[in-house]
Amino acid sequence: MLAVPEENNKRTEEMTLPIKQLSLAQYQRGLQSKTVTYIVTHYDPKVMLPIEVSARDGLYLVLDGQHRIAALTQLGIKTVRAHVHFGMTESEEAEFFAAQNGYGTSVARSIENAHAALIAGDPVVREINDIVESEGLRIAWDGKQRFGYVTKWVPLEQAYRKYGARNLAMTLRVMHQSFGGDPKAYLSYSIAALSKMLDPYDHDPNLKSATLLVRALHREGYKRLYQQAKDLAAQTRSKLADAARVVFIDAYNYRKPVDKRLSKFL
Repeated sequence: MLAVPEENNKRTEEMTLPIKQLSLAQYQRGLQSKTVTYIVTHYDPKVMLPIEVSARDGLYLVLDGQHRIAALTQLGIKTVRAHVHFGMTESEEAEFFAAQNGYGTSVARSIENAHAALIAGDPVVREINDIVESEGLRIAWDGKQRFGYVTKWVPLEQAYRKYGARNLAMTLRVMHQSFGGDPKAYLSYSIAALSKMLDPYDHDPNLKSATLLVRALHREGYKRLYQQAKDLAAQTRSKLADAARVVFIDAYNYRKPVDKRLSKFL
């Protein structure tokens, strides 16, 4: 077994490591089988780049390259070339991972990038995470669907950046009160549709419209609302989120006097 050097001096070395000694950093997510298959099919040791590894706390932690590792394992190859970074803190590892995977100041590409940014101390990601938890929900950083967890990151950050923290909190509050913790209700289209719908009414001091909206959405249920949105999107050739916004408004307006209805054009 190859011992992991214990040192604090920051440096990077190219080494050949046994694959069985590698561990995944906590912000890595599930493998994409298509990516692994592609690497296996087109494998060429002359062009495959070294993976990125941090040597910390007696472990070789993979920062970038888990798909290459999986492909090599399928091919029966037991070692891998690696750029080994010594002296990195966990926060520095997260920053490195985020930079490698394209996380910047714009909307995060993926939930694992956002998780790395959270560990690195990104203030935007931290505030979004706090908002989600303040509304009684959690973010599924591992991408697995389970009760009370939101698996979609991008619409959360889009709503936050476009409409603000208050809007995101209200969106999640309405969804939680309407649909409970079922993860299938917290899809990209529904978060985007509801945040856009609530934006014109975000500063209603009595929040009466939101309270009545919860009753309407709960009455319909997210499965029926999804089907209605899907049908409308097909009929009008519009995006699912735009169609869902109209469906949500229709649910709210049901049997209400004309002067109490929400407009579909705000």
